[in-house]
Amino acid sequence: MGLRGPEAAAESLAPLCAQLARRLAKPGATADAGLPAALQALSSIGRLLPGVFAPHAQAVCAFVTQARAVLEDLRAIFPTSVWTMPAG
Repeated sequence: MGLRGPEAAAESLAPLCAQLARRLAKPGATADAGLPAALQALSSIGRLLPGVFAPHAQAVCAFVTQARAVLEDLRAIFPTSVWTMPAG
């Protein structure tokens, strides 16, 4: 019988966490349709197993910072009406 509990979870999720963090570093990651699921998975791993997430925290931070800069650039280019939804 294998490991059980947090140790087993950490052993199983460490490679996934690394894979998801590498996905964020790829060019064009902001256009990846699976991005929301990848970010949610990383967030969940970080909450439940912070020691597994910790080595990848810088990659996530860099991605979020870059994505925010891209969004701010787009907001500067396009009028405000593009970013607002009509009421109703």
